[in-house]
Amino acid sequence: MDPASLPFTPNFSAKHSALIDATLSAVWEKLGTAAAHTDVCKLSSLCTKIDIGEEDVVELGSEGKVEGLSFLKKEIAAAGDQADGKKARARRQNFSLEETVPVLFGAIKSKVNIRGTLTWVDPTPEALASSGPLYSVYESEVVGGLAIQIYRLREMRVVDEGGKQLTRITESLYGVGPGYLNWLIAKEAVEKHKMHVGRYPELFN
Repeated sequence: MDPASLPFTPNFSAKHSALIDATLSAVWEKLGTAAAHTDVCKLSSLCTKIDIGEEDVVELGSEGKVEGLSFLKKEIAAAGDQADGKKARARRQNFSLEETVPVLFGAIKSKVNIRGTLTWVDPTPEALASSGPLYSVYESEVVGGLAIQIYRLREMRVVDEGGKQLTRITESLYGVGPGYLNWLIAKEAVEKHKMHVGRYPELFN
């Protein structure tokens, strides 16, 4: 994905993967859609509260794909557009988070309020039965205070590991924060992102 397509210029990024002993269809349901979004968010050590909001529908570009596009601030698709089926659309789950972030080397715990969205296109049965890849997009921004935005592109595909079919999830993270705190935000975001993705297989135990 070209970061130039994002609505902000990232000043930090990361990419982490995890192997999951489950079918692509099972992984997609929990990590590609909002079916298990609360549980997914709670795997992060930063998440102390989550509220699931409304699910709505947004228009896609001409290619009908979510990867590389931003939906956090996109307007809901007009009712007529949702009904006529002529325009490509995606499902979007709105949510809010409270994260407790350690600062000053953990001496102080600071609570941060976040609003976010998870956006995806329902794959066809053929796509779910294939080896992928399938994509969804997680976006978030801090509400008030620090101007921090996060964009995560989730990719899920089947891989062969020693003769066994597993599903690999890869998350590409792009973020932006205040320049004067960039080193701290980037360090914390990259470390916590690696830990979070590494815990995804726990959803399938």
